[in-house]
Amino acid sequence: MIEYPTIQFLKWDTENFQKKIGKVSFEQAISYDEYNDLLIQGRLENYELLYIFVPEKKDFLKDICKEDMRLVDQKVIFSKKLNTQKDIVNISPFVFEYQEKCVSEQLLKLSLESGRFSRFYIDDNFPRSTFQKLYSEWIIRSVSKEIADEVLVFDKDDLLCGMLTYKVISNVATIGLIAVDPLVQGKNIGTELMMFLEYKLSQHSVFDINVATQLQNKKACAFYEKNKYSIKQITNIYHVWL
Repeated sequence: MIEYPTIQFLKWDTENFQKKIGKVSFEQAISYDEYNDLLIQGRLENYELLYIFVPEKKDFLKDICKEDMRLVDQKVIFSKKLNTQKDIVNISPFVFEYQEKCVSEQLLKLSLESGRFSRFYIDDNFPRSTFQKLYSEWIIRSVSKEIADEVLVFDKDDLLCGMLTYKVISNVATIGLIAVDPLVQGKNIGTELMMFLEYKLSQHSVFDINVATQLQNKKACAFYEKNKYSIKQITNIYHVWL
């Protein structure tokens, strides 16, 4: 007998967005009636919003098309296996770890830029302040090293115009935020940040790196492919407002 997933209560989202929010992750298809039962359960438990995660290749929800359900993100995880030889590479002198304890105005601006394709930006059921609060908290907690090992920045002539956050868990590095000021995009600043990170990781014998973006963010996908990252998985994410 197949056991279908139940709703996972999301404490942080609920407290920060001031709405009761839950998450459901599906690995296999369910019927239309079973999907409706899930919504009934959500309403009975006073949920206001459900995030539903479905593998793109097994997405049965495409055929349901309910008015209260919206595909807000096709989350793409890119991955790369780094060179174990620790080759000497040309590292930019303008990339280094952010040392300030407070988040500068420019760093905050870059964190918001990194989320322009975020589902919290796209879903207009959220006020714009929700997106701003989320990404502001993200960079603040990254600088404090609560959720990131380091924040790397590209700073030339006292102009901080690129940044990247990352964390290593179980010998796998995951990039959190990455952004370049729109005024200087196309000048390899993003690649310089990535090269610095990859070299640093390889020096510490970390050779696996993952980074997530949105499939609709064509520029970001092309950037990772250019830097020899390959698609590891795609997950469709729906927001269902109850």
